[in-house]
Amino acid sequence: MDVTAKGHPVRVVAPFEYEIPKIDGSRFIATLVPADSDLAVVERQVALRAAHPHSRHVCLAYVGRSELDVRFSDDGEPAKTAGYPMLRALLGASVRCSGALVTRYFGGVKLGTGGLVRAYTAAVREALLRAPLQPVVPTLDVVFRCRYSAEPMLRHQLAKFDLNDFHVEYHADLVEFRVRCPESVVEHVVTASGARTGGDIERIS
Repeated sequence: MDVTAKGHPVRVVAPFEYEIPKIDGSRFIATLVPADSDLAVVERQVALRAAHPHSRHVCLAYVGRSELDVRFSDDGEPAKTAGYPMLRALLGASVRCSGALVTRYFGGVKLGTGGLVRAYTAAVREALLRAPLQPVVPTLDVVFRCRYSAEPMLRHQLAKFDLNDFHVEYHADLVEFRVRCPESVVEHVVTASGARTGGDIERIS
């Protein structure tokens, strides 16, 4: 994707809608949503079609955890005149884990390919300027291992950092916790837990 992001990655905090001024009679309504998968954006597309039964198109773009995890749809507009420029707008703003949808009501005047690209791009960019955004905290998929006696302490440390979504595996004499963890927190968990358990807690990946 030939788009250079210019800032720290951000994500949409909550659903947000913004309609730009009409262009030759056509309405362009941008909807931004937080999304952990492209399927969540597709589901919102279905909902918007139901909410706007007289609209002509509901185009979408999605960016996941990286600029390689993307999806877009022109939804009947000429190829790469809607979803693709919407995606470029998201990537150019360093947006992650979020989706953009633009609902179009046709105003009777054809805009041409260049006009469509500008309109869909503007709809997303203007919405991003106004939407609630927050920085994306870099995370890692980490495995912590400890003895059974240290399990309560490890659970305490994970809870201390609001890391409550994890998978636990019990082995013969060890316990493994698999958790997605902010990079800045990983060593704090190991250091704080280990200091209280004699080093019985370690990170293995």
